[in-house]
Amino acid sequence: MVITTGSAIRDVSESSGSWSALVLALIVVLGFVSILVHNFWYGIFGFEDVVFFSIVIFIIPLYLIISIIYSLYVKISGGKK
Repeated sequence: MVITTGSAIRDVSESSGSWSALVLALIVVLGFVSILVHNFWYGIFGFEDVVFFSIVIFIIPLYLIISIIYSLYVKISGGKK
């Protein structure tokens, strides 16, 4: 994520604390949105949608586990990426 202010461009990923919180918030929001879309899809069209169900069941937990492992690696290694 890049924030532009005038001619200065600052990469937000340099401050790992706010970046980790942003990624975690996006994971949680994506999970809730996928659950809602999956349920609305069934209510409107009358059949199950595999895409949003797969996102909630497989992709989000996998991404959460990978991000936890990466965060622990960065914390243990002293912040070196």
